[in-house]
Amino acid sequence: MEAILIAISAYFFFAVTNLIDKYIVTQATSPKFYAFIVGAFSGLVLFLVPFGFLEFNGVAITSLALISGIARTFALFFLYLALQQFDASKIVPAVGGALPVFTFIFTSLFFGSVELNFYHIAALFLLIGGTILITLEKEKELIIKSLFLSVVAAFLLAFSFFGAKLVFRAYQESFLSGFVLVYSGSFIGGLMFLFTKEARKELFSSAGEKMTLKKKAIIAGNQVLGGAGAVLQNYAIYLAPLAFLPLINALEGFKYLFLLALAALLSFKYPSILKERFNKRVALQKISAVVLLIGGLFLLFLN
Repeated sequence: MEAILIAISAYFFFAVTNLIDKYIVTQATSPKFYAFIVGAFSGLVLFLVPFGFLEFNGVAITSLALISGIARTFALFFLYLALQQFDASKIVPAVGGALPVFTFIFTSLFFGSVELNFYHIAALFLLIGGTILITLEKEKELIIKSLFLSVVAAFLLAFSFFGAKLVFRAYQESFLSGFVLVYSGSFIGGLMFLFTKEARKELFSSAGEKMTLKKKAIIAGNQVLGGAGAVLQNYAIYLAPLAFLPLINALEGFKYLFLLALAALLSFKYPSILKERFNKRVALQKISAVVLLIGGLFLLFLN
């Protein structure tokens, strides 16, 4: 299925950006100001209007698109807040595990019986199980605050994806029209953070003095990567049937596989970004998780 391959490609980009996000919110700027920056970059979609914004589909759809975009920006804020305080290897999979659950709840509540057969349900559970297993650590206690931030971020992201899918259904012939509307909402959400004293202070005073050219370049480059991931992810949502939306989200588990691969390359030089320990038990756990993820993916392609 084309949407699955596109979604997995998007999660590779997001794996890279999440690692860089961890660096940015701990070394370069605050979560509130970074959420503003991400929202501001979303405003670049307005330059696409002459190339693909073909129609106006009513106040209701437009409002839903803007609200979905705003929810996305606030979800990212809670994600950045969690990354600032906790390891990326804990937060990213926690959000990834909760996201398809919330998405499944939204699709079930608003559309009753979703069009999923036994293989799809089995794949969903395998993908969620693999995501949870790949991050589970026996020695560490569950931290309530990290769980709260992760759940809030996952809930808002699920709402954003669900709303975006409804918008894309309204714009069946024009992916770009729906994309522009949703990310215009993200832009509005970013501007909302200017109402916070912390974000205004960084923008108008200390940000320019404290942030080096290197850090600015890292932020800009990360936004380019994040933008590529966002286009791919939204296109996957656009292509997939509504009932498949939880499965697209469940593929987030592959983002953590990419994180593990990147960890092997970066953990020695940047241990504060992503910490991983490997022994026989951990190796068996990770291998089992990979088997679950691949099994879930196999069921999707099989059906």
